[in-house]
Amino acid sequence: MGSLAGAGFSFLTQVVLARSLTAEEFGQFSSALAMCSILIPLVGLGLSSFWLKVFGQEGVNARRWVAGSLLIVLLNTLVTLLFLFGWAFGLQDDRSYAHLLLLMSFFLLSQVIVELAAVIYQLESRFLLLSIWQSSPHILRFGVVAITAYTFLGEYDLYIAGMSYAVVSGFVLIIGLHALTHACISDLHLEKRPHQNGSDAAIRTVRPHLKIIIRESWPYGAAGFFYLVYFQSSIILLKFLDSDIAAGNFNVIFLILQAVYIFPSVVFQKYLMPKIHIYAYSDVRQLISLYKKGNKLMGITGCVAMISVMVISPVLIPWLFGPSYTEVIVPLMLISVSIPLRFISTSSGSMLATKNNIRVRVKYMTWAAIVNVCMNFALVPVAGIYGAVISAVVCDLLIYFLYRFAVKKNILFPQLN
Repeated sequence: MGSLAGAGFSFLTQVVLARSLTAEEFGQFSSALAMCSILIPLVGLGLSSFWLKVFGQEGVNARRWVAGSLLIVLLNTLVTLLFLFGWAFGLQDDRSYAHLLLLMSFFLLSQVIVELAAVIYQLESRFLLLSIWQSSPHILRFGVVAITAYTFLGEYDLYIAGMSYAVVSGFVLIIGLHALTHACISDLHLEKRPHQNGSDAAIRTVRPHLKIIIRESWPYGAAGFFYLVYFQSSIILLKFLDSDIAAGNFNVIFLILQAVYIFPSVVFQKYLMPKIHIYAYSDVRQLISLYKKGNKLMGITGCVAMISVMVISPVLIPWLFGPSYTEVIVPLMLISVSIPLRFISTSSGSMLATKNNIRVRVKYMTWAAIVNVCMNFALVPVAGIYGAVISAVVCDLLIYFLYRFAVKKNILFPQLN
C-alpha cells in the first residue's frame, strides 16, 4: 500500500507542477528529474537489491556487508555530485536549468537512502513501517509543492519547484540515515529461512573488502541504471533533440505509465523479491511455480491495464493536466500496447535478479538501453514525440523476448535436466 500511495502522491505532484509551470518550464523540470533519477542506481550501486540477495543467502550474518556498502555509497555520492555539478555549469548555457539540477541533487541523494532503508524494513517483514516509509516522502513532496504553488500563484517557477523538492529531500535524508545507523549497530529481526545445504551454510563472518562488495553489487546498479536509461532517457533526449515542450509532453506519458507499472513493481520488487532470493537457494521448484503463476497474473492484469489506458486517456489527460496537453493522448494510446509486455517482463526480470543471473539481465538491459538511445537519436529529429514512442515499444518487445529466453535457459532448463 505504501508504494501505491507513494505513486499516487508522486503522480499528483507532477500534475500540480504541470498546471503551475509553463509548458517549457515543466519540460525543463521533467528533464532534470529524469537526469537525477537515472543517476540514482550509480550512487546506490544496486546495493538495495544486493542486500536482498545476500540476506536471503546468509541470513543475519549478511550484516557484515552493510558497513562497507554504506562507505561505497558515500564515495559514489561524491563522484556523482562532481559529475552533476560539471554537467550543470560546464555544459549548460541555461543557468536556471543548471541551478535546478543542483537543487534536484538533494532528491537524488534522498532516494538512495530511501531505497536502502526500505530494504531493512523488508527484511524484518515490517511491512506497515515499510509502507509508511515509502509513501511519506511522496506525501510530503506533494504537500510542499501544492502549498507553494497556491501561495505563489502566478509567480511559481523552476526555482520554487526545485526548492520544494530540496527541502523535503533534506528532511527525508536525515530520517533515512538514522534507520541505516540502526542496521549497522543493532540486531535485525529476520524471518527464519529454510535449511540450506552445507556449502551454503558455511558462511564467513569476516567483513568483506570494498572490492568484493563492488564486484558483487555492481550488476544490480548497472541493471537499474540501464533500466532507467531505457525507460526515462527519452525525456532528456527530447529536450535536447526537439524542445522543452516535447520533453514535458513525454513526461506526461511517462507519468501515466509509471502509475500503471507500480502494480507489478510492488508485487515482485517489494513483496516477493525476498522470497524469490530464498527460493533460488533452497527450493528451485517453488521458484519456477512462482514464475509461472506470476506470468499468468501479469499477462491478465497487463491487458486490463492496456485497455483501461486506451479508453480513459482521452478524458483523463485534459482533465488532469489541462487542455494544453491534449496532443499527448494519441502517443499515449500507441505506447500503451506495450503495457502487457512490461508487466510480464517484470516477472521474468525478478527471476533474473537471483544468484549470478543478474549479469545476464544487465547484458540484455544494456542492449535495450543502447537500442533505445540510438533509435531516439535517429527518430526524434524526424518524428518528434512519435519517434520516442516507437523506440519505447520496440525496446519493450526486445526486453520481453530476451528476458523470457534468459529465464528458460538459466532457470527452467537446468532444473529440467
